[in-house]
Amino acid sequence: MHVIVTLLDFTVDPPIITAHAPELKAQLQNTISHWPEAYLYIATNSLNTDCEIGLMGAEGATGGQIEAGNWQPVDSLENAVLKFQDYWHERDKWLRGLLTSEYAIL
Repeated sequence: MHVIVTLLDFTVDPPIITAHAPELKAQLQNTISHWPEAYLYIATNSLNTDCEIGLMGAEGATGGQIEAGNWQPVDSLENAVLKFQDYWHERDKWLRGLLTSEYAIL
């Protein structure tokens, strides 16, 4: 099973921007026409029986696939919920990283 929570998605209409800070939301809205393929999700990554949670997306300037942050292993549903909440509460940090191209393109 794969689970995702959208932080940003310019590939849908209307675009999804979950930034908490109004100035960050405005910056992201100004990039929509330049970055039509950009998205950033909190996601699970299941390899065999292990499950990890991290960030994945497409960088706006090039459309290249990115992974952000370190994938964190989870061993229970409760742990997974806590990890998703941690990423969600830090969403502005992750969205700023997308804006400044901090993430390596795969």
